[in-house]
Amino acid sequence: MTSSELVRLENIQYRWSTKHSLLLNIPNFEILAGQKVFLYGPSGSGKSTLLNIIAGVLLPQAGNVYMLNQNVSQMTANQRDMFRGDHMGFIFQQFNLIPYLTAYENILLPLRFSQRRKDKTQHPQDVLHDLAQRLDLQSELHKKPYQMSVGQQQRVAAARALIGAPELIIADEPTSSLDQERRDQFLELLISEATKTNAAVLFVSHDKTLQKHFDRVFDIQSFNRKKEES
Repeated sequence: MTSSELVRLENIQYRWSTKHSLLLNIPNFEILAGQKVFLYGPSGSGKSTLLNIIAGVLLPQAGNVYMLNQNVSQMTANQRDMFRGDHMGFIFQQFNLIPYLTAYENILLPLRFSQRRKDKTQHPQDVLHDLAQRLDLQSELHKKPYQMSVGQQQRVAAARALIGAPELIIADEPTSSLDQERRDQFLELLISEATKTNAAVLFVSHDKTLQKHFDRVFDIQSFNRKKEES
């Protein structure tokens, strides 16, 4: 990998089982440090599966995934879990907030599981309150998810992903339940916050109108050659 490369995929192949044709057949794909990448494609095109392979949640049947000059594909499951916690933040479509924890506690969760992110956050309380102020969450910190609106839950999920300055933020359709104006506002906030720590963002959506916020835009069907190999 070059010094500017954060993630590189080489000759990735993935299928759900031997009875299925290839879902992913990707000769190469890269994300540069600090880059904001928008990935789109129709339902069933493999977008979420690709995110899970980059994150080390799924292993490809062939090929390698490199991040920060380490081969994630050759790590053990425990090593991948630790690596993911140290270097990646996630924003999911359903947000995945812990329902019995407050917003404050949800945001701090990554620092409980990653010593590296905790060490990078010298004054966690100050960092959290600073994030909350910028994301307009000051009055929501002691509420539980069910007490917050969808937009507020979404911003809590973003703050949780950003705290501890991970190198890569992965977002899987997190704006699908918002109207266009709120989607744009959320994306502007997310990208602004990620830029402050030079975090790369890999944002997946089927909504191509969001691509204006990003440095690079990819249709997964443009580099996934599954049809040639099925």
